[in-house]
Amino acid sequence: MVRVGRVLLIALLVTIFVAPTASAGTGTQGRFGKTLGELWTTVLELPGDQNPFDKGDPCVELDQRGARRTTVPFSAAGSTITCEVPLATKIFVTGWTSECSTLESDPYYGADEAALRECARMADSKVEEPIVTVDGRPLKLQEVETPLLNVVMPTGNIFKAIPGTTGQSVGHGWVAQINPLRIGTHTILITTGGINAEKKDITGTNTTTIVVRPSWW
Repeated sequence: MVRVGRVLLIALLVTIFVAPTASAGTGTQGRFGKTLGELWTTVLELPGDQNPFDKGDPCVELDQRGARRTTVPFSAAGSTITCEVPLATKIFVTGWTSECSTLESDPYYGADEAALRECARMADSKVEEPIVTVDGRPLKLQEVETPLLNVVMPTGNIFKAIPGTTGQSVGHGWVAQINPLRIGTHTILITTGGINAEKKDITGTNTTTIVVRPSWW
């Protein structure tokens, strides 16, 4: 598959006052690392017509427990998107993330967990920590890694693998989890710089508009 956008920017958002839980995501196996792993597992297991790497919706919902939801605007670097979410939706934010797997070729291939971790770190080694603002206010990110992920390829998967093929993956990135936004329209800007694993300049700005509607809408 064409690898444009395989190393992604994911939009960020926050309430009128910024309120990330700064200590909760520290470390490879921290809560935020696990959530980043849920995101990569979800995306890698989506078929092409539903996958944001292909023709799918870039507004990815990670989980839903009653009225509790986590949504990730998941879009390629330099893109402009809009996501509509109901009130009380939490947003998991990644300013920049890369992943490596046993299903891909270099520079995103690793044969085992140790190699996958090294691959994911190296993919971001020349990426500058993103600068993120939400409605003009800065947001602090945390650098995390995912646990070792086990994925199963669906029909029409983005790797062109035989359906049912299994693989493993590890992701790395700069993330935060944000309290639900108030009803209205919010603008998130993510500015990136540096060089990705494909030796491409990633300098640019990603813009996401989030429209928060009443839950009964």
